[in-house]
Amino acid sequence: MSHLCKKRKEVYKMESKRMAGDYTIILSTTTLTGECVIGENINAKPGFEYMVADYRSNELFGNYENIMCSDKYDEILQLYGERITDAAKEFCRNRETLEKKFGDILPIQKSLCQPVSYEDNILNKIAVISPEKLKRGCINSANQIILITGGFGASSNSRGQKVYAKNIASGENEVWTRQDIMGIISFDNLPLWAQNKLQQMKNLEHSEDEIEL
Repeated sequence: MSHLCKKRKEVYKMESKRMAGDYTIILSTTTLTGECVIGENINAKPGFEYMVADYRSNELFGNYENIMCSDKYDEILQLYGERITDAAKEFCRNRETLEKKFGDILPIQKSLCQPVSYEDNILNKIAVISPEKLKRGCINSANQIILITGGFGASSNSRGQKVYAKNIASGENEVWTRQDIMGIISFDNLPLWAQNKLQQMKNLEHSEDEIEL
């Protein structure tokens, strides 16, 4: 299946400007795999005052790739526009692939979920990730619906926050935090494709008492 988007990266800044080395990031757009950015450094050596780059990150570090520099802002802006156009096409291909495979992938609404309290044990429950925790362009039920499989954050009254889960659409293992979860969803409130996937998982991979449908 197509690439399912990872969760949105939250950028914590100690100051008002976002920096990439000596460059101040002045433009950024979310892509399926990270970001595309423009940086400015008016004190750089001639020919390197502006740069365009792709930004990739994981839980440990971030990295700027495919860097191109110029002293002409219009040239960098044109390259940025070309990369953003490619990113938009990639988002569209990803959505179309998911819709072809699953049909209805509209985002899960909060009204369909039961809020998670500090006292709740959510292990083996079907949970829904909050839309604001997903990348723009990736907010859909195929990225939201997960089965909680472990982690300290799954336990009741736990100080831990990390939650291990399996994405219902892709079958891939993921890591979230308890705060990322919008709520627990009942089997009847799931889209049909998710109900079918869960029944398959229950029959093929899990004993009767593991998945709480």
